[in-house]
Amino acid sequence: MDYSSNFITQEKIDMAIELSFADIQDMLSNYVYFKGLVWNENEITYVDGYFIIEDSEPNIYEFTREEIESDYHLCDPDTPSTERLISIKGSEYSNKPELIDKPLKLKSSVDIDVYLYSHKQLCELMNKLECPEPKSITELSKKDYTYDVKLINQKSNFTLEEAAKIAANIDLNGFPPPSLLQNHYLELLSADL
Repeated sequence: MDYSSNFITQEKIDMAIELSFADIQDMLSNYVYFKGLVWNENEITYVDGYFIIEDSEPNIYEFTREEIESDYHLCDPDTPSTERLISIKGSEYSNKPELIDKPLKLKSSVDIDVYLYSHKQLCELMNKLECPEPKSITELSKKDYTYDVKLINQKSNFTLEEAAKIAANIDLNGFPPPSLLQNHYLELLSADL
């Protein structure tokens, strides 16, 4: 089964509810999508799905020899900070229902790309707290446009520049300098003429 439609990111939660995410973060389970091998007691098994994060650790950036010799590490560099996933807990959103609530140690730790949250759990929490109901998944998955879609749909002729801005999702009435994406679409559209 495809459970991906139940999971949303922190950014989507901020758009879905009227509260601050920080107010409810500790009341929600952190999920991660994982596909791979885990230890189930003393056996290795393959799992695929969405799991609750049981244990993770910071993945500390290791400077190269050249960076250390050039004193790059002393200038407070912008190094990537990620988390390594160590173990997960089985959930109803995976291919192994018999592993629900069981802690599973990963055979090989992996970086956590994105933290996910269950929309179903969010709705239950909002209901329990007697808060307004969160926006639906379909409403959250609608594409955001920087221009008025209804107005664009009424128009029948566009300049080449307007068409490039629409393709790049740039506000037609705004006056920012042309972006690389707009220039890319402008070249693509010009090549077809």
